[in-house]
Amino acid sequence: MKKTIIILSAMVLSLFAFGEEIVRNGSATKHAVYDFGCWRTENGAFIGTGGNLTAARTVCGDNFEVSGRLALARVGHTASGLMVNDALWSFDSGMSGSQIFVEDSKGVANLLPTESLFKSNEFFDFILTGKDGLMTMKINGRKIGDLRYDPKKDCTIAIRPWRATLMIKSLELKGTPVGFAVGTKEIPLLGNFTPIDRDLTVKLPQTVAVPEGICQGKLGNADNSAQTGFKGMLKNARLTIPAEALRKAYMNDVCIPPYKLRSIRLEIQADGGTAFRGTLLLFDPAVQSDFGQGEIKVENGRSRIYVNSRPEGLIIGRLSNYDGNPVFLPDSFRAFAEQGVNGHLVLVYPYHFIKNGKLAVDELENSIAQHIARVLSINPVAYFKIQFSLLMPESWIDVNPEELVELDNKLNTVRNQVSWKRQPSYASLKWRDNAAAMLTDFLETVKKTPYADRIVYCQPLYGNAGEWNHWGYHEKAFVDYSKPMQNAFRQWLRKRYSSNEALQKAWQNPDITFESEQLVPPRSVRNSGIDPTRLEAKSGMWATDYYTFFNEYTADTISFFAGVIKHVSNRRLLVGAYYGYFFGHYNAGPYHFQDSGHYGVGRLLQSPDIDCFGGPYIYNNRIRHLELNGIANSPALHGKLWVSEEDTRTHLSEKNEIQNGATADLNETLAILKRNLMLNLERGSSCYYFDFMKDWYRDPEVMTTLGQFQKFDQVLHTLKRRNPQVAMIFSEETVPYLTPGNTLGIWKTAMHSFSHAWSVPYDSYLLSDLDRIDFSKYQMMIFTNCYYADTKIVSQVRKLAANDNRTLVFLYLPGVLNSQGEVDLKQAEDLTGIPLALNRQGEPVTSISSPWQKDHVYRHTPFALKSTAADASANLMGTLSDGSPAMAVKKFNKWTSVVIFHPMPDAIFMRGMFDYFKIHKYASGQSGLDDILIVPPLYAVYSRIGGGKRIFLPQRAEIVVELFSGKVIGRDLYGFDHEMPRHPHCSVFFAGSIEDYLKFKSVLEQK
Repeated sequence: MKKTIIILSAMVLSLFAFGEEIVRNGSATKHAVYDFGCWRTENGAFIGTGGNLTAARTVCGDNFEVSGRLALARVGHTASGLMVNDALWSFDSGMSGSQIFVEDSKGVANLLPTESLFKSNEFFDFILTGKDGLMTMKINGRKIGDLRYDPKKDCTIAIRPWRATLMIKSLELKGTPVGFAVGTKEIPLLGNFTPIDRDLTVKLPQTVAVPEGICQGKLGNADNSAQTGFKGMLKNARLTIPAEALRKAYMNDVCIPPYKLRSIRLEIQADGGTAFRGTLLLFDPAVQSDFGQGEIKVENGRSRIYVNSRPEGLIIGRLSNYDGNPVFLPDSFRAFAEQGVNGHLVLVYPYHFIKNGKLAVDELENSIAQHIARVLSINPVAYFKIQFSLLMPESWIDVNPEELVELDNKLNTVRNQVSWKRQPSYASLKWRDNAAAMLTDFLETVKKTPYADRIVYCQPLYGNAGEWNHWGYHEKAFVDYSKPMQNAFRQWLRKRYSSNEALQKAWQNPDITFESEQLVPPRSVRNSGIDPTRLEAKSGMWATDYYTFFNEYTADTISFFAGVIKHVSNRRLLVGAYYGYFFGHYNAGPYHFQDSGHYGVGRLLQSPDIDCFGGPYIYNNRIRHLELNGIANSPALHGKLWVSEEDTRTHLSEKNEIQNGATADLNETLAILKRNLMLNLERGSSCYYFDFMKDWYRDPEVMTTLGQFQKFDQVLHTLKRRNPQVAMIFSEETVPYLTPGNTLGIWKTAMHSFSHAWSVPYDSYLLSDLDRIDFSKYQMMIFTNCYYADTKIVSQVRKLAANDNRTLVFLYLPGVLNSQGEVDLKQAEDLTGIPLALNRQGEPVTSISSPWQKDHVYRHTPFALKSTAADASANLMGTLSDGSPAMAVKKFNKWTSVVIFHPMPDAIFMRGMFDYFKIHKYASGQSGLDDILIVPPLYAVYSRIGGGKRIFLPQRAEIVVELFSGKVIGRDLYGFDHEMPRHPHCSVFFAGSIEDYLKFKSVLEQK
């Protein structure tokens, strides 16, 4: 098989004088470095979209000049411009207003409106001078602005199209050349996916200065450790390489794992030196194509991805393409590869390739092949994870109106990447069949390609942003009132209720039947109830039934497409989904809580066809505190894995990203990234980096930090895991019975902002996994939101958890709701062992006081539904603002029951409780309740204010070392003090045996 691939990049190695033309008369010269797939000569101009055009040589910073003549095909927030090292002179602002601006690491300054100087398709002249530390930009002879810079640094010059199509007539650089630009000295040339059983003829750039005729060449692997010499024939810029040389080079490349498609370096010699370097992608047509083998293995209680029998680390990849942003980041891909990160996320958008109602699958595959080829030219051991969009194109939408999601406010739009037109209902069987056929066609086609064994993972995307967030929340609408969804709910109800009479009784509606046209509850019913439950709602179980059904249905829909992928790949591909945003969506009413569909994880865990799920961290206040978005330890109980999407906006991100938690400077970036990686280690999850192809992680110190954590993870997998003393239990079953309000907000705030300040590590599980948890590991179980219960849940808690002198802590309304949505205080007593009472009388609760620190009061938004103990034998402790007790403690023969009559107290209350029950706290909190992250023998402190920190270890450590500085804190310690700087910082310590420390030290010293 021979597939044509666009030539990406080439470089001629030669010196040039003081003044050199990069583009002359609309054509690139030999001093231009660029991706051939992004740039072309057309209509007298050198035209580029996406990848940068870079001057091959750097110049001294004390005195240089860049000039040129160019045009933007369309002016409109493209953020295109001229780059000098990290400074960007943008011709067209990426933010509102279409401003010319200048930006560097110190900030951004808007200069002039773009269209005051030039318009779309209008050529303009620019000249940038740099002298004695001051850059000055002029456009069409008019001074635009100045920028201070460091003249001692050599300057790399590049034109960045970013989101624009740039047309360049001329580009010239003057200065004193000092070296090659970073990342350009070894820029490859890619020809074809080339079989090794025949001669290859490949076209070379016309700038290659090699005489025609027989020429000498070499083929070798990426590190040139095995080279094959050959004699080739060069004629009319076409080089012919004999098949014998191709085969020998292919067989000499010891590729691990032994991929079918291999990256081979090509060198052509002339005049005693190397005249050209490039890359060929070779494959053996005698080897059968098939997908790679992806696996999840649970080792020492932690899940881990294996790719073609090789374990992957904590960081399993980075984004490699993004719709609407065609930029290609070879230097970033190379930097991640140097840190052992070889996975590349590839987003696939089939709706661009649907023509006349049919997927043009060969065109789609060819576009993916071109992208994969470009990545392999940078990283020869790269592998790929496909994310496949199930959105439908306008042509499908226009002819299938009854299949589309229906909004209660009758808007005809939902926000999506196609056209903002309404998309198909999750319940549309026609969409399901068409999307499955589209997915099948694509996978069957890719399965036959030479690069198939480098694909190990596939993830179906749908809903808002492809994250299976249901439609409507951007439009402030409840959904889905379409006929397909009405029918799907109808079928579920027939299984749930034995008759119309049973349905009418449950919903307290004598007019409803299975045949009713409108079964999906209206807005008034969904908003019914009084914080935090639907107990007082006249509509009874109507909304509860719908939300139970819909979250199950969302999980089943994901499972359906996962089954398609498993079937086509013969179960070789791992399958993932954006799903399970337990914390991010909690209380995100009225349109994004139960309506998100994300509370069916327990059901999805039962599916044999899903391997991974996860998503980005919670966005709210993520600079100060962080938690994963889901329940991270339950997946491992099922041989599955939570995968975090790391999309931290660093100091290198756009200024409009501040609302999403952008960092202020490099120090804060490093602190945040260390904290985040420690959190993933603590939770037993993996992560990948998603920067929307904006290169947020390009700083060398950032990349070094990522590489060090890869090494930490490598060692941790060889050590026996030390289990935390505490486990947290979270209930999805309760979610359909809730209504958004202050009470849930208190719970969410505490979980997000306070839990790491406890200084007590914990595992987190779903309530539905009670029968899989090894309770012997834990001294305390905290049942956080388990307001719903049934006989099975009560029986499992009492039988499995309430023994071995364990303490069970129940929050707020434990077990008070039964399957009919009614208050069941007998069930609550059966669950907790303590009789409870409920009331809404008197003033709402606005604070809680700790029995251990009586002068501390945690004040919060009020909640009216109050629970309390109706048991004179219980020990009552602490107080709520209305004077009632904050908690009840009752000791039984084999266990202790604790009920806290509050949704979730603050960190000071919880820290006191842990002390009372002799749970080890790792930090004193003497200079602030910092985030403490614990993966013994690694301990991290993330603080924004610094000061003296005191860490308490659960057992003697032979040695304590601050890993990033190498500073030895002490030996034979049960605790230690540490002074942190007065700015955001994350210190990571090793505290354990000398033998284990030497393992960490050894991997950190490895290049």
